[in-house]
Amino acid sequence: MLKRLSAIVAVVLVANAMALVSVRQNARGPADAVATLTEREVRLAATGSDNTGMTLWLQFERNSDLTWFDRSKLAALGFDCSVDQNAANASRHYTFASLPRRVYVVLDYDPTWPPVVSPASTAEAERAVPGPQSGRQWPPEYRPRLRPVDAGSDPTALRARYPDRRRYIITAGVVRARLHRPTPQASYRLDGSVVQVLPTDVYVPREMQAIIRAAVGKNDDWNEPLNRPPRYEITLEYGSSLLPRVVAAKTLAGAP
Repeated sequence: MLKRLSAIVAVVLVANAMALVSVRQNARGPADAVATLTEREVRLAATGSDNTGMTLWLQFERNSDLTWFDRSKLAALGFDCSVDQNAANASRHYTFASLPRRVYVVLDYDPTWPPVVSPASTAEAERAVPGPQSGRQWPPEYRPRLRPVDAGSDPTALRARYPDRRRYIITAGVVRARLHRPTPQASYRLDGSVVQVLPTDVYVPREMQAIIRAAVGKNDDWNEPLNRPPRYEITLEYGSSLLPRVVAAKTLAGAP
């Protein structure tokens, strides 16, 4: 377990470093996607005591339906799925074959989508990478409306399948294979999970930071599940390198 979690964290750190290198190139050319999200999907991280910086953590719904992430999808992403999940050596094989890898993930943003909380726990994946979305349950009405719907190795091919640039975000992400049983009596299942999207956070330009601070008031609940109506709205623009930047911020009704 420790090796698996260490591998997940290592992939995230390396991918985040690669993302920083691409920032300059990201601003060139037209935007790949523009999405207007709320506090459900972009949570304010803790700010420094001098209030000179501000970042937002990108949140996605981890309990959404991932039936699309089956054995064939795992194989297409390069995972070795050659061993039957119920074979005697399956556990040993998938201990290594399930190690996380960097791919591209399609996120579907539908503000009218009602979140469905799955009874299956995803706490392990949520604990793998530090951030405000912990294993604690979020009230269903305040859960993120952003959910993964596909993954692939070619972002151009994914964009061709999901052409709506205001609904579908294509971004780098970390995925892994899972060998598990829904219940102790059930047969083993092999499927995939989205561990994290990359980058995990986005910087708020100085000229927009006051809008967020005015909306949230005292920032004392950044690491807790959202338990109130969203207080602000953020427009993210994903550039040619599929990296997000904040281009607009707005206070919503009901903010302090």
